[in-house]
Amino acid sequence: MKRQETTDNKQDRVTPTLSVEFRTQNYDLTPAVREQLEADTQKLAPLLRDFPVVFLHADIHEHPHQHDFHLKLSLRLPNDTLFTGERHVQMRSAYLQCVRQMATKVKDYKAKLAKRADYAETR
Repeated sequence: MKRQETTDNKQDRVTPTLSVEFRTQNYDLTPAVREQLEADTQKLAPLLRDFPVVFLHADIHEHPHQHDFHLKLSLRLPNDTLFTGERHVQMRSAYLQCVRQMATKVKDYKAKLAKRADYAETR
């Protein structure tokens, strides 16, 4: 079976500090769907405004034989990278679930950073 893989080399800025890149396998990302996903990504913006630069990589893989999608998001922060993934029969549902999971991970990461800062101040 021939595998199709495309990388969207155009990195769009969703916010002044958040860039997004989409990579697809066996799936054609239309401009309309891309706009929807970028709007969904905007939900992360309030959590990320404290970081100087943030890069989100979205890997969208359609499994034609299983009739579902596998999505992976990696969020590159200045000193760390957070990952999440999800499978669903609808691509956007999988993406939204990944965004929700990523929001939780960002909140946890920021709480961990706050604890480190509090510890450093007490020393």
